[in-house]
Amino acid sequence: MENITISQINKKGQLVIPKTMRKSLGINEDVALQITVEGGGVHIYPIEDVVLKSSQDNSYLAVLKHTQGAWIKDSWEKTRKQKRDLELKASIKRRKRW
Repeated sequence: MENITISQINKKGQLVIPKTMRKSLGINEDVALQITVEGGGVHIYPIEDVVLKSSQDNSYLAVLKHTQGAWIKDSWEKTRKQKRDLELKASIKRRKRW
Protein backbone atom coordinates (compact mmCIF):
# COMPACT_ATOMS: atom_id res chain seq x y z
CA MET A 1 0.00 0.00 0.00
CA GLU A 2 1.18 3.50 -0.79
CA ASN A 3 1.50 5.77 2.21
CA ILE A 4 0.98 9.00 0.27
CA THR A 5 -1.44 9.71 -2.54
CA ILE A 6 -2.23 13.11 -3.98
CA SER A 7 -5.85 13.50 -5.00
CA GLN A 8 -8.29 16.32 -5.74
CA ILE A 9 -11.83 16.88 -4.64
CA ASN A 10 -14.42 17.27 -7.41
CA LYS A 11 -17.04 20.05 -7.68
CA LYS A 12 -19.42 18.09 -5.45
CA GLY A 13 -16.77 17.86 -2.70
CA GLN A 14 -16.20 14.16 -3.29
CA LEU A 15 -12.86 12.43 -2.86
CA VAL A 16 -11.90 9.04 -4.26
CA ILE A 17 -9.98 6.75 -1.91
CA PRO A 18 -7.53 4.78 -4.07
CA LYS A 19 -8.43 1.13 -4.62
CA THR A 20 -5.23 -0.18 -3.00
CA MET A 21 -5.99 1.77 0.18
CA ARG A 22 -9.65 0.65 0.24
CA LYS A 23 -8.59 -2.95 -0.26
CA SER A 24 -5.96 -2.88 2.50
CA LEU A 25 -8.46 -1.36 4.95
CA GLY A 26 -11.34 -3.60 3.90
CA ILE A 27 -13.43 -0.63 2.77
CA ASN A 28 -16.25 -1.31 0.32
CA GLU A 29 -19.72 0.10 -0.34
CA ASP A 30 -21.08 -1.67 2.76
CA VAL A 31 -18.56 -0.17 5.21
CA ALA A 32 -19.44 3.01 7.13
CA LEU A 33 -16.65 5.52 7.65
CA GLN A 34 -15.89 7.82 10.57
CA ILE A 35 -14.55 11.16 9.32
CA THR A 36 -12.90 13.52 11.80
CA VAL A 37 -11.02 16.80 11.52
CA GLU A 38 -7.92 16.74 13.65
CA GLY A 39 -4.68 18.73 13.68
CA GLY A 40 -5.42 20.52 10.44
CA GLY A 41 -6.22 17.31 8.57
CA VAL A 42 -9.06 14.94 7.81
CA HIS A 43 -8.87 11.42 9.23
CA ILE A 44 -11.02 8.61 7.84
CA TYR A 45 -11.53 5.33 9.71
CA PRO A 46 -13.67 2.33 8.79
CA ILE A 47 -16.34 1.64 11.41
CA GLU A 48 -16.59 -2.00 12.48
CA ASP A 49 -19.77 -1.81 14.54
CA VAL A 50 -22.58 0.72 14.77
CA VAL A 51 -24.97 0.91 17.69
CA LEU A 52 -28.08 2.76 16.66
CA LYS A 53 -29.67 5.12 19.15
CA SER A 54 -32.91 3.12 19.05
CA SER A 55 -30.99 -0.07 19.93
CA GLN A 56 -29.22 1.75 22.74
CA ASP A 57 -32.50 3.04 24.18
CA ASN A 58 -34.09 -0.41 23.97
CA SER A 59 -31.17 -2.13 25.71
CA TYR A 60 -31.15 0.50 28.46
CA LEU A 61 -34.88 0.05 28.89
CA ALA A 62 -34.43 -3.73 29.12
CA VAL A 63 -31.88 -3.30 31.93
CA LEU A 64 -34.21 -0.96 33.79
CA LYS A 65 -37.08 -3.42 33.49
CA HIS A 66 -34.86 -6.29 34.65
CA THR A 67 -33.64 -4.40 37.73
CA GLN A 68 -36.95 -2.68 38.48
CA GLY A 69 -37.55 -2.61 42.21
CA ALA A 70 -34.18 -4.16 43.06
CA TRP A 71 -33.13 -1.13 45.09
CA ILE A 72 -36.47 -0.26 46.63
CA LYS A 73 -35.68 -1.73 50.06
CA ASP A 74 -32.00 -0.81 49.95
CA SER A 75 -30.72 1.59 52.57
CA TRP A 76 -28.48 4.14 50.84
CA GLU A 77 -26.58 4.81 54.07
CA LYS A 78 -25.95 1.08 54.56
CA THR A 79 -24.76 0.72 50.95
CA ARG A 80 -22.48 3.76 51.30
CA LYS A 81 -20.98 2.36 54.54
CA GLN A 82 -20.40 -1.06 52.94
CA LYS A 83 -18.69 0.57 49.96
CA ARG A 84 -16.53 2.73 52.24
CA ASP A 85 -15.54 -0.29 54.35
CA LEU A 86 -14.68 -2.29 51.23
CA GLU A 87 -12.52 0.55 49.84
CA LEU A 88 -10.81 0.97 53.22
CA LYS A 89 -9.96 -2.76 53.40
CA ALA A 90 -8.55 -2.66 49.87
CA SER A 91 -6.48 0.42 50.74
CA ILE A 92 -5.07 -1.26 53.86
CA LYS A 93 -4.26 -4.39 51.84
CA ARG A 94 -2.38 -2.31 49.23
CA ARG A 95 -0.50 -0.44 51.96
CA LYS A 96 0.62 -3.72 53.58
CA ARG A 97 2.04 -4.90 50.24
CA TRP A 98 4.21 -1.80 50.10
